[in-house]
Amino acid sequence: MKVPASWGWVLSLWALWLIVEFIVFGKFSVVYTWDNGEVILPGLISTKFAGIDAPLWDNFSAAGSDRISEGWHGGIDVWLFSHLPGWLAYQLRVVSLAAIPVFAVYGLSHLTFRFSPWAKLYCAGAYSLTLTPGILMLSVHAYVPAVLFALTWLFQRIGDVKRWLIAVVAVFLLAETAYFSQLVPFAGAVIVFWFLFVDTRRTLGEWAVISVAVVAPVAMRIGDIRAMLATAPESHAGLVRAAMTTADAIDATIAESVFLSTPIMTVCTALFVYALIVRRGGSFRMKAILAAIVLGAVTPLAGTIIQGIVAEWVPAIHGYNLFRLRIVVITILVFAGGYGIQELTNQIDVWNRDGAPVVRIRLGQGALGLAVLAVAWVSVEQKVVSAREWIIQGSYKHNFESPVFQGLADSIKAEPWPVRAETFQMYPRYLNAYGIETAGGYQALIFRRYFEFWDRMMDPWMAGFQPTEGGFQIGLGGNRFAIAGGRTAYRNWRLMLVPPDHAPELRLADLYRLKFLSLANVAYIVSRDRLLDESLELLRQPDMPWSSMSTRERIATNAKANFTGRTHLYVYRNRNSLPRFFTVKSVRLFDSGEEVLDAMVAAPLAKLRHTVFAERATVPEPVAAAGPYGDLEIVLKRYVSDEIRLDVRGDGAAVLVIANAFSSAWKAEIDGVPATIFPADHAFWGVYVPAGARSIRFRYDPL
Repeated sequence: MKVPASWGWVLSLWALWLIVEFIVFGKFSVVYTWDNGEVILPGLISTKFAGIDAPLWDNFSAAGSDRISEGWHGGIDVWLFSHLPGWLAYQLRVVSLAAIPVFAVYGLSHLTFRFSPWAKLYCAGAYSLTLTPGILMLSVHAYVPAVLFALTWLFQRIGDVKRWLIAVVAVFLLAETAYFSQLVPFAGAVIVFWFLFVDTRRTLGEWAVISVAVVAPVAMRIGDIRAMLATAPESHAGLVRAAMTTADAIDATIAESVFLSTPIMTVCTALFVYALIVRRGGSFRMKAILAAIVLGAVTPLAGTIIQGIVAEWVPAIHGYNLFRLRIVVITILVFAGGYGIQELTNQIDVWNRDGAPVVRIRLGQGALGLAVLAVAWVSVEQKVVSAREWIIQGSYKHNFESPVFQGLADSIKAEPWPVRAETFQMYPRYLNAYGIETAGGYQALIFRRYFEFWDRMMDPWMAGFQPTEGGFQIGLGGNRFAIAGGRTAYRNWRLMLVPPDHAPELRLADLYRLKFLSLANVAYIVSRDRLLDESLELLRQPDMPWSSMSTRERIATNAKANFTGRTHLYVYRNRNSLPRFFTVKSVRLFDSGEEVLDAMVAAPLAKLRHTVFAERATVPEPVAAAGPYGDLEIVLKRYVSDEIRLDVRGDGAAVLVIANAFSSAWKAEIDGVPATIFPADHAFWGVYVPAGARSIRFRYDPL
């Protein structure tokens, strides 16, 4: 059977079809969420507001976090989003995520298997549909075939400089675009499985090259490893990301069987089984592929069991979902399915040549057609999902070029000191893309003290739920949740304000401890519905609350916003917001962090404004022994991601509070002399300022 057109044109048209909406609509095309639009994309866009090149501290999300440990600041992405308009940088990545795996898989099918054109086209199409266009987190999944292709091509002529250059570029692309928790160990596992089972390599020279290809991406991101290891002990990972038990891991392995997980995987499985039957068990390579698939299927289970043991000593791996090792099976199974297409096309050619009954030929063509139809159907299904996400979550213009958010950013820039904003019913990280700092956020590692502070702020919201089995449960992946009335309310690593029920008018004070938001320097709140709290001053409002609108009105509003930017928003000023830098009159000391938080819950906002609550063991001796304290006149001299400088004047000793998330990696100097930063109000910075001090410098030094 012949392919009806040149393979190059067919592949190009297929790649274009996968991303046609992005090419046609540009910044008006869909931005998927799924750890993408609400996390990675705004995080990358916000880099240009850091005030310095290559910042280590992310001052925009969750009152501050370690930027490198977030895991998505690869060199290529940072360069693109720092030097190009955000929408253009995103479009370039979207195009590469679609085109590169299509051509790489086709080429790999040819080099490794010598498949027929139909089988090669099937593999390219099937693999591309295991990805979702525009999801930056899937970069490893998209670019691993390029590394496999480049290495295979290199091994055919090891002395060719051009082939070495292509291999280096492929490895660099993989390393410097990857979401780190997707890169290690998953990309290396695919490469090792491939050359161990699928395209077996036996010489030491080849395995030396393979080893470099596995290790080099990790080495290029060694900064991420160091940052994660340094941040993890102070993070929330052990609180919300509990390692699975062995029983849970077994249940998940059965429930999430990759072979039947999607229509494409089901078809690939069926095609490979067909090829094994026709070939009476298959060739040696087919048997090796079968062994790789079986071993790859149980590897996540074994890895998860080991993770549960090791996580006690290495907290950073709490954040790893080792079921992502399924990428090994997904990658190999697509090519295994190519064997089935190869057998079908060969058999049909034989039947045609030998004059077999028409019914037999039509059955073979029908089976081939069903496989092609499955690929086409899934691609159309992806377009339907894309259209639905465009309406629900919006476009790049909708989320990242909102005139309301931009106006809020301009107002905040005009403030004498930095202040934060917070969203209600929306992902807070959207604001970060405008250079707005938020109290909420979502990243791999949030500082534990700040997470516990946020947890107490959320207590009234969770108290409104009546768990069916009492207390909070730990679900797969470690999310704490309660079930009420058929709904599941999650309290996990997403720090965001979401009501248990949507209504046109709500009081935040009924859901959260607003004094904690005020203490966190939240001066502005953005909502889709009307808020009735007396402490909130209305600055802007739409025609009606979001929850008062009909479904048709919501669709029309979102569709319009996809071309004009989001505008259906209420904006409030929090009259009770405390400043980012302030001094207190007294210090109250306690024996534990739990006691500190209990006392803060009981204290009114006025008490929080003039008193620091701290653990006795964490404060420097002058704080424990002295008091009452004086005021300081504070002048902000420099404020960038990794450094803050203040000029101060006062008559006596003072205790200064800075409402940034506490991390031991922040260092302080008062008039050039090192000073201790202690956990103030459990989550923030406290500094004892001796009498006569004139300048204070804070710098982030995690290494």
